[in-house]
Amino acid sequence: MKFDCVIKNARIWDGQVFLPGLCDMAIADGKIMAIANGLDGASLQFDAKGAIVSCGFVDIHTHMKGCGSEQFGMPAETVCFPFGVTTAVEAWADRDGSAVLDNMLLDTCAFVGVGIVDNHADFTLAERLLPAYGNRALGVKLCFDTSNPALMDETSLRETCAYARKNGLKVFVHSTGSPVTMRKIFEILDKDDICTHVFHGGKHNVAEDGYECMVYARSKGIVLDNGMAGGIHTDFAIAKHAIEKGILPDTVSTDVTKVSAFKRGGNYGMTFCMSIMRALGMDETEIFKAVTSTPASVIDKVGQAGCIQVGGTADIAVIRYEKAPFEIYDKQGNCVKDDYAYVNVLTIKRGLPVFRTNI
Repeated sequence: MKFDCVIKNARIWDGQVFLPGLCDMAIADGKIMAIANGLDGASLQFDAKGAIVSCGFVDIHTHMKGCGSEQFGMPAETVCFPFGVTTAVEAWADRDGSAVLDNMLLDTCAFVGVGIVDNHADFTLAERLLPAYGNRALGVKLCFDTSNPALMDETSLRETCAYARKNGLKVFVHSTGSPVTMRKIFEILDKDDICTHVFHGGKHNVAEDGYECMVYARSKGIVLDNGMAGGIHTDFAIAKHAIEKGILPDTVSTDVTKVSAFKRGGNYGMTFCMSIMRALGMDETEIFKAVTSTPASVIDKVGQAGCIQVGGTADIAVIRYEKAPFEIYDKQGNCVKDDYAYVNVLTIKRGLPVFRTNI
């Protein structure tokens, strides 16, 4: 059979494990046609030279131009494809950007913003936008942060959760700046809800009770998302200590914005976040699960994203771990640096190469 593309000599990550003894992949008509050894016969052939061939990454926390706030939104494919991301989630839709999402090759979905007025949740925006986004709308997002002077206690979070339950939606909550403890947040959230910036510093962080709140959240099935935000909403010392104790985030996401994309540590994206987590002590297998199969499950796309399977859609990232020094600081002044990092060299979306370096 004539293939469109063959990638050879790779470590293949299928979303759950690195496949033992198999190093070649063949793609045709947008599908993965074979995973074996000695594959040839393609119009495009790439020698991975031992790099990781992974299912495309799933970023559950982005801010896309045309969907979210103009203050933060970035052209999504520009900050996703170069870093191996083939599926992304708008984490605060405050306008009807459904047509924007429809016109992307990137697979997308969204959480719609919930406002806060006089300490109460305001669903005016959600009521207008949920129908516009249709089946792309996964749920509602609450920025539970006292930088908003209208927020005083947990009332708006309780109301948001009640609204979501009534309408069969997930809740996505921004936790940094919370007026209550992380334990209280987790008591209010339910299974499959998402708490982002779980390693934030400052008042009411997860270290205050020795990370017992995270253990409790996991027992409830709450998704713990690191929401890196280039160190703005991640305290590297807290993240490192939690990892040392074996308490890991379920998902690694970027929270990429026009502020973070080219200012926080340089050329910022998913592979940078993965490199930070590795430097903090997170195991490679756990890192790759946290950017593929686990976030795919969170957004109800098991078998559609975050996996590699023969006959499945060819959404692929080719990743090298190589000498690529980086240095980044969080708001508390903690520094993470390393001489080596994950670098994406090829992204394939539905069988089409959409980003490539000289490999």
